[in-house]
Amino acid sequence: MDSVSEFRNGKPYVRWNKDLVMVVAGQFNNMQDFRDAYIGAYKYATRNGFLEEVNDLITGQRCPEVLLSMLERALNESARRFSQARRMRGIGERRAHGDDFAEEDNTGNYLDHDIGHWEQSAEEAEELALNYIERIKEFGDDDQVALSWDMFYTHQLNGRDGKRSRALTKVPR
Repeated sequence: MDSVSEFRNGKPYVRWNKDLVMVVAGQFNNMQDFRDAYIGAYKYATRNGFLEEVNDLITGQRCPEVLLSMLERALNESARRFSQARRMRGIGERRAHGDDFAEEDNTGNYLDHDIGHWEQSAEEAEELALNYIERIKEFGDDDQVALSWDMFYTHQLNGRDGKRSRALTKVPR
């Protein structure tokens, strides 16, 4: 999780925000499981007054418009995480080819670990996006399903690797 900034009592300390709470909550089917798995996120939502919105996402009517919004948030989060991994990879390449590179410098190992972390968390956000698409298929109409796949394919072509593509980004109807 990219909001882990430090460790407390041997456990990662997460700085929650509304988007992160909503992305994480979207993977649960009931509030009890969400609360048990992410008590900090649950408390954050309670303190900041949007627990009802989280509840609607998890147990509510499964409104396709809300699911499309969550899909967009998950894809944006995934793109941001892939972008961070790409920036870190660029730092490592510049350091490796720079004049001040030392043979005994082991920061590359830490950098590789961090890059792997960012890429893994980006892929997890993509998995959440696919879960949202499955829910949209269940509760939405054909246009909403097509829109959700359009969003996902556009992310795959543009947001994931950071390069613009001229490939087809619409689902054929």
